[in-house]
Amino acid sequence: HILDIILQQLNCEYDILSIKEAKSAQQKMWILKLSLKADKSSSTLRSSCGDSKAWKECLQRGQNRLVVRQWQGGSRWWNLHSNQDPKILAKAEVFGYRSARQSLTKAHGEGEKQWIVVIPRLLYYYDAESNNDELPCAIFEYVGMHSTCFDSHRRYDDSYVTEMIKTRHEFGFDEPHPRWGRLPIEGSLEYANCILEQVVIPLHTNPQISSIEQVVQTYESMLQLYGKALKDMKKQQNILCEGSVHKDSRMAEALDLLENAVTIVLPDNIGKIPPLPASLVHLDLQPQNLLFSRDSSDKRRISSVLDWEEAAVSDPRFELLLLGRKVCANREQAELLWKSYCDSTNKNLGLLHPWLQLETIHSITTLLLQSMNLLNGGRNPWETKKDLWEKIRREFVRWERLCQEDNANEQKITKI
Repeated sequence: HILDIILQQLNCEYDILSIKEAKSAQQKMWILKLSLKADKSSSTLRSSCGDSKAWKECLQRGQNRLVVRQWQGGSRWWNLHSNQDPKILAKAEVFGYRSARQSLTKAHGEGEKQWIVVIPRLLYYYDAESNNDELPCAIFEYVGMHSTCFDSHRRYDDSYVTEMIKTRHEFGFDEPHPRWGRLPIEGSLEYANCILEQVVIPLHTNPQISSIEQVVQTYESMLQLYGKALKDMKKQQNILCEGSVHKDSRMAEALDLLENAVTIVLPDNIGKIPPLPASLVHLDLQPQNLLFSRDSSDKRRISSVLDWEEAAVSDPRFELLLLGRKVCANREQAELLWKSYCDSTNKNLGLLHPWLQLETIHSITTLLLQSMNLLNGGRNPWETKKDLWEKIRREFVRWERLCQEDNANEQKITKI
């Protein structure tokens, strides 16, 4: 189906030489290499019009390559990494690509030092809404290392990805990251500031939101999501207790702690958060989702931003929170990043602290949902996945420290 569409859009002037599967966490992705047929001339590019012209322009930039993406999973940060309908995720990602392309694709600098942050053009999208048995898919422009986005003045650079480490000491603990890794502590703030300057601030100060209607995500809306998840887990826990499937009390104790956070502590933060206009957010600006180049002065630049699975219209502080918590390695780096954004945009973000509390509860809720899924399958998660309880325990320690910080601040205010 996809191959037929590609050949049709190119007026059957090209042959498909190769199809190579590319790495993707939960979706399927392929890079297609095409070639102009022997009896065709490149002059046809100039005479093309409409959609065919756009396709051929993308082929020129991609050196006769295109990217095909098929959505098979629906796990997102916004849905607590529950594997929902991939059609929802596909719709969000397409929205992200379209909106970001309008906001970010523009030239910066001059002469040999000029660079462009390129967001791949979406050439075709099949949403599969009319057929429950089919999966959504899309065809994108190729902007990778073999494209004309890179040349002698803009050299492809993957050093951020190759520098990533599988275990990093972050926010008090050694955390394993077996899939992609994390940037070393000494380079993480530099990277985060690069992302802030070249992606986040331009995205937030030049908003071009696609016309697709979007729900705006806020601190309060996430609290509602945690509350619903908590209610469902407590209900399941009661059923499991009645059946005496497992005697381990840790799940019940964890749910009680979570209930206190979701119903008392976090709601108290809402009135302390200054309002801000919503922005488009990416929420996963790790090195594996970006392409970098080096200019003639050896300065590292962002060439493209990929993987918009987490794209949403939300409070812009969510982007800063995930950069501060997942890219930065400690509280000091996260606070400096928070301040840099304030200084650059003249926006009053308020304190980082309530957002760190939110992210900690987000992680706890997500991990407890994973544990509950194992329990419902008749398995004790603390025995079958021992590292799961350790992750939960570390997050509760972080939560306790954040709450102690709150208490200390209240005591200071009382003394004053």
